[in-house]
Amino acid sequence: MKSHPSKAIAVILLTTLAAVMVFPTASTRGAGSGPALDPHRVGVPTIDVNATVAGLRKATTAQLAAIDQFKNTYGSQTTLRWNSFAGSPDVIRGFHTGPSNDTPENVARSFVAANSTLFGVDPSSLVLANQKEALGGYLLRFQQTAGGVSVVNGGLGFLMTRNREIRMVMGSTFRSPSITSAPLLTAPAAAASAQADIARYAKSLPSGFEGMVKPAFDALEQEVAPILRAPKLNVFPTADGYKLAWNVIGFSRNPFGLFITQIDASNGNVLARENKVLSQNPLPYTADIYPNHPELANPDTGELKLEGGEPAGLLRVQLRNYNEGMNATGVGGLLTGPHALVKNVLATQQPFPQAALGTWHFRQNNAPLEAQPNEADDLAEPAEHIDDVNIFFFINYLVEYLLDIHRRADTVHNRLGQGDFPDNFPNSDKPLVGLPHFPSDGGAALGGPLDTSSPDAALRSMLGLDNAFSVSASETIDTPAGPQTVVVNPTVYGHGYLFNDLGKDGAVVYHEGTHSISSPIAGLEGTEGGALNEAQADLWAYTITNAEAIGEYVVQGSRARQAVREGRLFANDTGGDPDRLAWIRSAHSTLKYSELGTRGGNAFEVHRDGEVYVSTMWDLRHLMIAAEPQMRFLRPAFINGTPSREISQGQEIWSACTSARFTCLV
Repeated sequence: MKSHPSKAIAVILLTTLAAVMVFPTASTRGAGSGPALDPHRVGVPTIDVNATVAGLRKATTAQLAAIDQFKNTYGSQTTLRWNSFAGSPDVIRGFHTGPSNDTPENVARSFVAANSTLFGVDPSSLVLANQKEALGGYLLRFQQTAGGVSVVNGGLGFLMTRNREIRMVMGSTFRSPSITSAPLLTAPAAAASAQADIARYAKSLPSGFEGMVKPAFDALEQEVAPILRAPKLNVFPTADGYKLAWNVIGFSRNPFGLFITQIDASNGNVLARENKVLSQNPLPYTADIYPNHPELANPDTGELKLEGGEPAGLLRVQLRNYNEGMNATGVGGLLTGPHALVKNVLATQQPFPQAALGTWHFRQNNAPLEAQPNEADDLAEPAEHIDDVNIFFFINYLVEYLLDIHRRADTVHNRLGQGDFPDNFPNSDKPLVGLPHFPSDGGAALGGPLDTSSPDAALRSMLGLDNAFSVSASETIDTPAGPQTVVVNPTVYGHGYLFNDLGKDGAVVYHEGTHSISSPIAGLEGTEGGALNEAQADLWAYTITNAEAIGEYVVQGSRARQAVREGRLFANDTGGDPDRLAWIRSAHSTLKYSELGTRGGNAFEVHRDGEVYVSTMWDLRHLMIAAEPQMRFLRPAFINGTPSREISQGQEIWSACTSARFTCLV
């Protein structure tokens, strides 16, 4: 197997990004008459005189020429990102040097020497801080120095292959730092200045408090004692040049913290301060989803309907039932929890860095972090990642709903044992899988044939499956513990080529999810059995959404509408008028049992034939709700999953009857 260091380092960088963003600033407020509780309050403010400084050290004419020369040498595919505060690159990737028999350190130093104009430093100013073997090669880190002391945040990192080919350079060197004056402040004076500034934030504590907590603080101070060194000089870059500063580290009990402070060696001012005590600030885990499906302003172009510049109908929700660390895996399109596991399988998928923040927001166009949904281009980044969280939310709610009916709601009718229905069922103890952006099979069994009218059309029709499906199967296998039944039931969603994105349509997800959960325990066989299975899934989708059609949004695809006009799609059903293509299926079908198996004249088709049963049961539902309108029962609410959504006694009776018919719940 060939190794790909560039891909490996990309994974490392994304993981690092997620780790860095695990603890964004957040706060909570308590209620009542007592003091407000903010568990993440910052007692001593962080200071950085450079925090609001824009780029100052633009590339010089010589550096611009060096950039061009570098790309001429290593190829135009080279990516070089400029750090305008440091005055040098902070990432160079997409290139590689030739192999070498020299040591990794010497290879790196020779590279800097050959590109000293680009980096703005001579290799003699770099001190090797760390070298290790990793990723099938070497990782090296150099610390930049000036005048014999370290430059704060200055240095370079190198990724090399086993044969010492440089594949990536990271970090920035500060261009031509220089210090001409000696420190006017002594080390003890700098330490005193740092401590005095921190002491301003001390709190008045009750009598006896310090004595009570002293043993605990003594134990902690003993643990951190090895790094409580004397102040040391370093070069601190600022917007108006370079300052000689004392790097002071100190442990404080009141206010509490382990503080690293940069003290200006000429006047004692605080240039920077950071508390290394990090508490866990919760990530928000919020998302923008469509409760039902998107709204279009113009279906013939795929133009999204906007209200106030934001997508109409998009709802900001709090995610629930997610696994710890989903902000890291979400960067790669993997969302996991006890009820749902969603894996983005788009072949052209790019990382979704916003997930590292614990958010999946799609209201603004601010790529690559955020973008509005884009039905006109299903491959657009990062907009395509809305499918990940949309399907995750829908599947989670579906399983919540089923769990509630099988357990809490079941005790309302039968308080003995497990009630009328078993507490456990497929996906009661394992997540239901959803695979968004599944590709076409070329029209062999799913969707339509590939569009070969152009290379772009071929790619998009190949990646845009015009269908969604459930793969539900079970098998009994022999194990050392005896025969065991294994159930597999993933759900799959195409984003469409002719049709609109099926992963954005809640009713489609509920339909496929019901198939996956119910078929292993109550799947019916035969021609009519297949139709009843489809009817069961449709009824669930209608019930959970309170809508009466499936695929209203899906069939509005711009290419589908054009195909209808040209008589290539649903010609007999629409007469060439795309506006007559209103849904995939409806609860108000007029089909009768006598019309079973008459698709195209004399063919059975389970989805169409299932409409016979669906329409009958849906009419019965309306009648029973009208007869018993008392709101006496509860179901999980869509927004928070708690059993607070009121339903009528008539709907409860209808649900129980329908459930008993299928031995699972609709």
